[in-house]
Amino acid sequence: MTKSIIDSKKIQIILFFLLIFASCEKKKVNQNRSARVSKVSNSKLDQVYNEFMWLEFEKLNNRQLLQRMNKEGYDKAKTMLMLNNVLTGKGIQFLNLDVNILNKDFLELKGILELVQAGKNNPLAVSKSLNILWYETYSSGNRPNIQPFVVPELKDIVFIAFLLENLDQEQRLFSFLNNSFHIERVLDVYYAGKTLDGNLPFSYMLDIQFEIYAKSKLFSSLDLLDSSKFKNFERSIFLKMLKYNNYSLNSFMKKESSDSSILGNLIFLDDKTLHGENINCFNNDFEKWYLNDLRTSTLDICATVSFLKRLDDNYYDQNYNAFDSCECWRDYNHYIILNTLNLMAYKIINIDDKWPVENFKSTDCLESLANEYPNMTGQPVGFSYGLVSPYFMVPYTLLASENGNHWGYFTSYIADQVLTSPFMDRLHEIYTMRRSYSN
Repeated sequence: MTKSIIDSKKIQIILFFLLIFASCEKKKVNQNRSARVSKVSNSKLDQVYNEFMWLEFEKLNNRQLLQRMNKEGYDKAKTMLMLNNVLTGKGIQFLNLDVNILNKDFLELKGILELVQAGKNNPLAVSKSLNILWYETYSSGNRPNIQPFVVPELKDIVFIAFLLENLDQEQRLFSFLNNSFHIERVLDVYYAGKTLDGNLPFSYMLDIQFEIYAKSKLFSSLDLLDSSKFKNFERSIFLKMLKYNNYSLNSFMKKESSDSSILGNLIFLDDKTLHGENINCFNNDFEKWYLNDLRTSTLDICATVSFLKRLDDNYYDQNYNAFDSCECWRDYNHYIILNTLNLMAYKIINIDDKWPVENFKSTDCLESLANEYPNMTGQPVGFSYGLVSPYFMVPYTLLASENGNHWGYFTSYIADQVLTSPFMDRLHEIYTMRRSYSN
């Protein structure tokens, strides 16, 4: 009897602890699920940013790869180089077209281009001659309801490039494409080949394919900029990305700031600067440098990195009262570093003789910033995808692309995204082939 009672009590105790354990595990799962939902909510915009920012990187590496392949004797390389100067994000540049090098491998494309020219800049006439059925729905302005979704062909790629020449509503076109097309099929391979040394298959890609894909994703996602889960530095970087690519920011303008802290005030002034307003009153010399000098002066990478290190060295002590009331030092630091890095990337890639950055002193300065970045911001150490912020890693890769010490990191970062992004999958093939050749 006594033993039975003891056993009963043991069972009750065990059940009690099991219930506590189950409750804790359920709470842990819920917390993990919440964290996962939060991460997923931003993952779409992270990927959109990734892909749009990589566009110039893709063009650079594709051009370098094709130039090298042309020297090596690959028969399609010269033609692909020419076509990337014909089919552009600004329309079809027929002055760059050399029909004499469009051999039997390019007969379909040659016929498409002839029909476009025969249409005499009339989109409706061109669409009918190419049998582009979706154009009538697009031009009517009706809500796209094309079922099944369009599987893009080579003629669609050329026709979209044609439309871009005289387009005044780029956002409407790309949003339509994203909603009406199997948009990942824009990156289908139309021209393939094999390596001369190993007879291995590889893909020739047109730059315009990447541009159509990335811009379709971008313009169909802009409504997410108002999401409460979108961090301040992410929103600011997106706005700069739009600004430096000549897109309007009018619908994103904030009339006033609800945050009077030193960080909130900086973000508000940053917004005003992006919208073309002159800022004459700054809290301190560092904000003057960030809001004014960095954007108006000639860019010097090492001087900029040096300024950012001064931020970490003595800026907190000079403004400790403001940060005592805000408790936002890390966020403030992170905001300025990420936005500065992105601003540098936007400025550099628009200067043909400055990009890629091949000056060893500049790449060494950038590498020193990358090494200090975790200490300055409290972010994790490492360059792995999912660990380091894309808002750091992407502009860093653009700026430091010629730093051989970090090619392995860049390759790995791109490779880690091939299963989630067809854009990155194609970019990975181009980048790894490009790096297989010595400079």
